[in-house]
Amino acid sequence: MGENLQNTENGTIKEVNLNTSIVSPNKEDIINRFRRTLEARNLPQQTISLYINVAEKFVKTVGIKPAYTKDDVTTFLSEQKRLGKKGATLRFYFSALKRFFKAMGLTWDFDVGDAPKIEEQTQPIFEKEEVEAMEKVAASRGLRDLAILRLAYTVGPRRIELHRLDRTDYRRPEIYIKTAKHGNPVWTPLDEKTCNVLDAYLATRHDRNPAMFVRGKGKSRLSPRALSDILRSIREEAGVKKPRAGFHGLRRRQVTDLDEAGVTPKQITVFKGWKDDRTVLRYTKPKPDKVKEKIREILERRL
Repeated sequence: MGENLQNTENGTIKEVNLNTSIVSPNKEDIINRFRRTLEARNLPQQTISLYINVAEKFVKTVGIKPAYTKDDVTTFLSEQKRLGKKGATLRFYFSALKRFFKAMGLTWDFDVGDAPKIEEQTQPIFEKEEVEAMEKVAASRGLRDLAILRLAYTVGPRRIELHRLDRTDYRRPEIYIKTAKHGNPVWTPLDEKTCNVLDAYLATRHDRNPAMFVRGKGKSRLSPRALSDILRSIREEAGVKKPRAGFHGLRRRQVTDLDEAGVTPKQITVFKGWKDDRTVLRYTKPKPDKVKEKIREILERRL
């Protein structure tokens, strides 16, 4: 049985069946229905917030209508592209709107191949020498900043994943990464040096805040923005002239190092909690001389 909504039009009360129409007195009714659908699927609150944000932007852009169509989605994505949104973000918007349409009982007229394409990686990757220079700066600033950099380089978490870390997520010699973007949460192995830094840092914490990284004396969890500010400051002090490079640059460095060390794409996928081996190709940046050296080794073994 369809869900009914009371709607006032010209002083007349009428019922609207939401299986065929999402007419509503205001945007709030539409968004709340979408929220209830997402909550019913037991999705993480962070994920729900991201989907709701997209739906709110969509309704604000195209307005409230009896039913949304493929043209409305195309109009919205075109507007977001005009505002500077890139392929990965547009692809997420596309996925979120697909859920939105399904929740509203609307027809999704797109094919699988119609999703926005993810462009080549444009965010710079840090070179090993640059990471070493940044680590020296972080060490001079204190154990917290050094721990942030060590984890970002050796584990390669996203900024939001660093933000979510709690102290209980660390059990030497592993750390539990609550993977974002539909990945699988994973216990990730740590090297001894990173464990020693984390142990030393946590030994200085005498507050009750469960967060791994906090401001000052533990008053609040470090926000994603604060984490970016810390990394930017370290990068600039180290003399690394890559103004657009952030945590993603360290993430790419880590995956590239694993790839160059001979770890297979399948193994990297399991290690990172990803669902598709092809993700590795978007992260790695093999150097031509490394490729030649590897091929030479293979040829010599064959001859």
